[in-house]
Amino acid sequence: MTFPVVVVDANVLFSRTLRSWFFNLATQGSPPSFSLVSTEDINAEAIARIRDRYPDLDGGVITKIARQLREVCTIQEDFDGSLRFPGDDVNDSHVHSAAVEARAGYLVTADTGFHTIEDADALPYEVYTPDDFLMLANEQSRERVLMATRENLKFYQKALNSSADTKPLADALKASGCPKFAEVVTENLILLSGASRREARDKMLQIEGVR
Repeated sequence: MTFPVVVVDANVLFSRTLRSWFFNLATQGSPPSFSLVSTEDINAEAIARIRDRYPDLDGGVITKIARQLREVCTIQEDFDGSLRFPGDDVNDSHVHSAAVEARAGYLVTADTGFHTIEDADALPYEVYTPDDFLMLANEQSRERVLMATRENLKFYQKALNSSADTKPLADALKASGCPKFAEVVTENLILLSGASRREARDKMLQIEGVR
């Protein structure tokens, strides 16, 4: 059986929050709902951005992230670097070429250059923001997203014991540019507390009414 191929850009893998959600969703259940694909270029850019943002990180932390990227993502080792890119930024061309070579169904990126391509319908893959793709994943399987929420909650609770700066799951998603999916996760957290789906929806309406 084949699974949808999803190429993830460096600006997605750079974020610890987004890495956690994409990695969990890609590995939840059997069979998996999609296959994550990256390249050496994308991984290197993600690692470089992490190091720039957090210059004091221990080397072991970077090593662990790099290992996770290679364990969860299939590496597209070769692609035609001269392939014409229909966008304006030539620095995005290697991501496009990798997605074409991997026969990706989706490219997930926060890069506005991909989202403003005039003839986007002519691309052999669909371009999604992280928030929109996570919402698509929820539409396809709410149970998988619930499972991923449970796993991320365990990670959050563990991280909270070691750092007071750890953001709650929904807040972290909002800070990472995923406000719509944050609402889904908020409802899932209510479900995981033992509420029914109707009770969770009622609680969400109460939350919305307070805002």
